[in-house]
Parts: sequence; structure tokens; C-alpha cells
Amino acid sequence: MRPTRTAFNAGGMFPALCVSLLAAAPASVAAQATPAKPTPLEASMDKLAKHPTVAAAFSALQSDNAWTLDQQASICQIPAPPFKEQARGAEYAKRFRELGVQNVRIDKEGNVIGEIRGAKPGPTLMLAGHLDTVFPEGTDVRVKREGTKLIAPGIGDDCR
Repeated sequence: MRPTRTAFNAGGMFPALCVSLLAAAPASVAAQATPAKPTPLEASMDKLAKHPTVAAAFSALQSDNAWTLDQQASICQIPAPPFKEQARGAEYAKRFRELGVQNVRIDKEGNVIGEIRGAKPGPTLMLAGHLDTVFPEGTDVRVKREGTKLIAPGIGDDCR
């Protein structure tokens, strides 16, 4: 089982965003007589986007897009109405263990917690989301595909 990655729909949000930005660029350039100096934030983002590790991460995200969408759909099809998300939590804990996440546990509130140690000492990074779908018990949570979209209650809400 491969670790899940982040993307937004079956077509991939990142490629669509890149195409949109590239399509808008000529109009933006034509509107400016002289190119504006990038802000410090823009310069930092540009440098970060060109970093080989970041480029490799985006490539990895795109390469297993179909697999991660299958993961997203299967998790979202586990009913998880408010305060009744135990089945989804148990499935998350199982998948965490299969992926090699350490110290996996479910606390008294039903939160699934696990640890992935870094290769070097440094600051801790925490990722958090919620398990419930905020839809009432009995809601049809089956995932349907419409072209490149996945349609279901909560499909785009912390599932991937």
C-alpha cells in the first residue's frame, strides 16, 4: 500500500492551476509596460517551486493520482456522521499501521493519532483533519464519478 498524497480531483488540481496561470500570463505581461519587481514573498515562492525536492514531490503527487483518488473514495464511503465516526477512525488507524506509521492510537474522543519520525532532529510538524462528514446518519455516502469529478457528501473535505 502506498502512502496517500494530496490532490483535488481526478484531473488533478495542480496541472489545471499551472495551465490557468500560464494562460493568464501573456495577458498579464501585455498589461505591464515594464515587468514589476517580484515581492519578497513572490521571489521566495518562485525559488521554492524550482527546488528539486519540491519538483519531485509534485511529480510524485501526479504519478499516483489514480491510486490516491481510489483511497479517497474508499475512505469517504465509510459512513461517519457527527459523533459516530468510529468505523472511519478504525480504518484510518489500520491504514496508518499498514503504511508504517508508528505509535498509532485512537484517543478517548476518537481521534486517530500516529507518528512519523524525521530523519534529522528538528521542529515537529502536525497534520490534522476531522473524521466526520457532518452529514446526518443514513446519508448516502457512495462516491460517483462524473467525468473527472468525484461526487459524494464530504468527498473534498479532509479525505485526501
